[in-house]
Amino acid sequence: MDERKLQATMHALEWEARYRKRASGQDTGNAFLRDLATLDGDFAETLSSLGVRSGRLLEIGAGLGEQAIQYALRGFDVTATEVSDTAIGQASVLAHGAGAKVAFVNDNILFTRLDGQFDIIADRGCYTTLPWDFLGNYARNIARLLAPDGHLLLKVDTPNQAKIKALQDNLAQLSCISSHYRRGLPEADGRPPDAVFAVFRHFPAQARPSPDTPHCC
Repeated sequence: MDERKLQATMHALEWEARYRKRASGQDTGNAFLRDLATLDGDFAETLSSLGVRSGRLLEIGAGLGEQAIQYALRGFDVTATEVSDTAIGQASVLAHGAGAKVAFVNDNILFTRLDGQFDIIADRGCYTTLPWDFLGNYARNIARLLAPDGHLLLKVDTPNQAKIKALQDNLAQLSCISSHYRRGLPEADGRPPDAVFAVFRHFPAQARPSPDTPHCC
């Protein structure tokens, strides 16, 4: 195993340990986002504005599957990935209880084994945690997995918003707005941390906007 794959494997094992700790009821600090029983508003509003109500959807870093379940209940054909078997096991139970059909897969987007293409890729918590050295891997794999004219919906906490620029060589950024990123409960200062929410599109090469298209992030 080369050094980069070893680093990615160690990153995945770190998250497996955190999920096991969480599953046993131990304190994990602010490692996890707040569980949401409804679809994150930024993602829901964007799907509505794009007029997308069905199709193949990939959620990366699905955690316990709450968001993946909501996508499935809305009519999407959902594949949801995680690097933690513990999380996938819990998510599968939750999806079954909700009557939602979700294909949960243990996969690391940095060295993904996924095939096929997706109309929507949603990432609410993975990209913001990745080491900077691996952002290129992520960007290339996302571009490969997105169908032509497909969209990446991405939320990143404000301290990591500069990471968004690493995607602009592979995808066309359509928008980027200020948002919030709920983590622990309750929030230490009474409000969730600031975040940015960005939307990218996978244009065919001949139809990509000019590189000087302004971006807000």
